[in-house]
Amino acid sequence: MCEHPHVYTLGRSGKENNMLLSDEQLKAIDATLYHIDRGGDITYHGPGQLVCYPILNLEEFQLGLKEYVHLLEEAVIRVCASYGIEAGRLEKATGVWLEGDTLPVQRNSGTRMYYMAWPTKEATRTRKH
Repeated sequence: MCEHPHVYTLGRSGKENNMLLSDEQLKAIDATLYHIDRGGDITYHGPGQLVCYPILNLEEFQLGLKEYVHLLEEAVIRVCASYGIEAGRLEKATGVWLEGDTLPVQRNSGTRMYYMAWPTKEATRTRKH
């Protein structure tokens, strides 16, 4: 588990023009944009957001990709529930959703990279961009 500095990542299928901040605006907020090897578009991580990168061999647990992602989502839903936060899935969408926003459960099928991210109160105070 870790907490990142202000960083935006652009996945393989993302479009550069979906980044709404200019280079000057990124510098002003001390943020960096990285092009990374995962699916998806723009993702933000920053102070106050707890990010978890589980590292395991799915074959050792006899899990397929879909089953593993489902189990990660279920774990996030249960953690949210333990704090009184209603969370759930949307049909045909990966991730855990709350009130129209998502707690990402991302995957990179080439390297089997998955992560989960939870915003904290600090994240909601510091993220103004």
